[in-house]
Amino acid sequence: MAQLKEWTKVFRARKWMKRAEPVLPLWHGYIGYKYGLFDVLGSGATQAEAQIRLKQPLTTEALSRWFEVGLAVGHLKKKDLRYTATRHVLPELSKSDDRSIGFMLSELMELHLPALFSYPQFLEDGQQKTFNGEEHGDIVAETSALVETVAFPAVRHIIRSQNVTSLLDIGCAYGGYLRKIHEALPELRLAGIDIEESVIAEAKRRDTTGEIDFVVGDIKSFEVKETYDGVMMNNILYYFPKEERLRLLEGVRRFVKDAGTVILVTPLRDSEYGAPFSAAFNAFMTLHDNLYPLPGKQELTEQLHAAGFENVSISPFLKEGAWYIVTANATS
Repeated sequence: MAQLKEWTKVFRARKWMKRAEPVLPLWHGYIGYKYGLFDVLGSGATQAEAQIRLKQPLTTEALSRWFEVGLAVGHLKKKDLRYTATRHVLPELSKSDDRSIGFMLSELMELHLPALFSYPQFLEDGQQKTFNGEEHGDIVAETSALVETVAFPAVRHIIRSQNVTSLLDIGCAYGGYLRKIHEALPELRLAGIDIEESVIAEAKRRDTTGEIDFVVGDIKSFEVKETYDGVMMNNILYYFPKEERLRLLEGVRRFVKDAGTVILVTPLRDSEYGAPFSAAFNAFMTLHDNLYPLPGKQELTEQLHAAGFENVSISPFLKEGAWYIVTANATS
């Protein structure tokens, strides 16, 4: 019986080790992206040559271990003493290629996982952290751009079907939605507002037309100078606690013309899709004193009605992440 128990423990331990194995490619990919290692291996290099090509010197022994892990997880190939990056990490984890998604690994490894690993301390002392939007604003904006790509066809359809001629994007980040809308519908009057100066500066830089009005501002205190047929908000709701979310939506209503349209792109909790993501997302939010749990469908619908909207529609567009597009019309 004792021997059976020991073997049962071994079996269970091996099972959990197997579950942890996917962390290794993430870790290796993140390190390679952060220091530009995959780029210096593009045409092949020895470890010594790679060290010379790097923009900053790295510890030789630690770098050797990185090469070993790269071979083990299939990110690198070796012939004689020369290493090359495999096709599935270039251009995906390149520092210099526009197709790279390395920033997503940076957000995961530098922001989300460290926060979740600190959860035991939070459970014990209840002390929340403060999310530094200025520090992480640029990388969050980059990952938001991936969501934009998936959501945009639906957003474009809504704009056309609702006969929107002017649109304000609240929390516009790098202006990805607005640039795509301007390209598809150049006759629309477009404006974007974001609280982070660095993000707005980058949005202006990326807008080569100069025809989109980008401004720095806080929706909670921003003065309403004009109203719009449509107002968008993307990835914003979790910056407001439940009791303030209603006031936020009431503030949004001030920018929307009567019978105009509000478009929200947001993950939702208690979703029939992407439950692991939304649950982990809420754990991350709860860990911070300036981030708040996601709303559910019913809660958000009730708050939109209370804020002066009707005809609420909630549709999934990125099911694995519990992402939804929510639309509603401003009451007259």
